[in-house]
Amino acid sequence: MEKVGLRELNQNPSNLVTDRGKPVFRMVPEVDSLTALQRAVAAGEAQAPGELGIPEVVPDLAASIESLAELMVPDRDRERRR
Repeated sequence: MEKVGLRELNQNPSNLVTDRGKPVFRMVPEVDSLTALQRAVAAGEAQAPGELGIPEVVPDLAASIESLAELMVPDRDRERRR
């Protein structure tokens, strides 16, 4: 694969882009094999997300509450009465 600098591409685009009227190359961004998250995990700077997505926080915060709404609705009603 031949690499061409932007200066040369800007100065001689017709010589580099086509051959007898047919396109001879395609410009695409260079792709890193690892995502930013994968690089951070590999470096020990981050932890990969859980397999099941977002963890259930309600049991951890208030085991006796079945849903977050049970906590939020009374709090919202108190705010409205003020």
